[in-house]
Amino acid sequence: MSCCPNEIRIRYEINNNIIEIFSREFVENNKNKCRIIYNENEYELKNKLNIENDKKNKILQITLKIIINITNMEKMFYSYYPHRIPLISVDFSNFDSSNVTNMNSMFSGCSLLTSLHGISSFDNSNVTNINSMFYGCSSLVSDSFPDILNWDTSKVEYMNHLFFNCSLLKSIPDISNLDTSKVYSLESMFKGCKSLLSLPDISKWDTSNVRSLESMFKGCRSLSLLPDISKWKIHGCSKKAMFMDCSSLAFLPDISDDDRYKSIDYLFTGCLSLVSLPYIPISKAENDSDLFEDCLSLISTLPKIIKHEEEEFYQTEGEAIFGGGSYITHKWYTIHFNKK
Repeated sequence: MSCCPNEIRIRYEINNNIIEIFSREFVENNKNKCRIIYNENEYELKNKLNIENDKKNKILQITLKIIINITNMEKMFYSYYPHRIPLISVDFSNFDSSNVTNMNSMFSGCSLLTSLHGISSFDNSNVTNINSMFYGCSSLVSDSFPDILNWDTSKVEYMNHLFFNCSLLKSIPDISNLDTSKVYSLESMFKGCKSLLSLPDISKWDTSNVRSLESMFKGCRSLSLLPDISKWKIHGCSKKAMFMDCSSLAFLPDISDDDRYKSIDYLFTGCLSLVSLPYIPISKAENDSDLFEDCLSLISTLPKIIKHEEEEFYQTEGEAIFGGGSYITHKWYTIHFNKK
């Protein structure tokens, strides 16, 4: 990187005379480390740019010139009401990321973002947080999503919400070899990826330090098959809503090898196509509300799965795990106890 300028090239959609270009948090963290180059003029780092004299154009192009190495890129383009950043593309080809430690929510809420160039070559060897990095990037498509296979994530502790609501992605870049040995949370990692058809083979991920898998695949409505994650070490993890609304899944990996079940509320809620499940030790769970709510294809096999024989189970637990008053509650009760 020494022979190249340390800079980031950025493009925005022009929607007003004053454009928000960076979050206030990013500016506060890096105000003496960067300069903005716009129309060949150089400005101090700020979160808004007045482009009244340039509004005939539809695209705003700037360059972020790095003077002192950046360590904190948290919420760089964080875009949520009332602060909307109309980011459409970023080119990191000439950016040295080797000193960065925090990429939390870097592109979070950038719903217009369609191009991320150069992030494949990121040096993430010092990064500890990529939580929500692509959260809500609802215009990113698989063909334009860069390869992140070679990212060094050996120090990363938080990967939760990483692809949350990337609703146009039909596939995820190859993340099979990411180092997850220090990761504490995978919560909501793929939540809301409703177009996702397949996942890379994440079966070899080291999950020995993970404490939450809550909502990890929630809302992946087009996903019909999961990698075999049966060998993941997930003892004591919260699994609340982990597969909720995965309405195309017919089968699931065996995740029953857990002697310290915590919350499994809504674990299979809305899994309309499920026809089979591994044994779930419900009696060990701390919370199991609406566990099988709307699992309409499981009606005939549920008695075998949960292995309860007493009618008292329905009276004490049935309403809770199947969802009070739901069709499946009463249908299961009819089949299991031969009653109407």
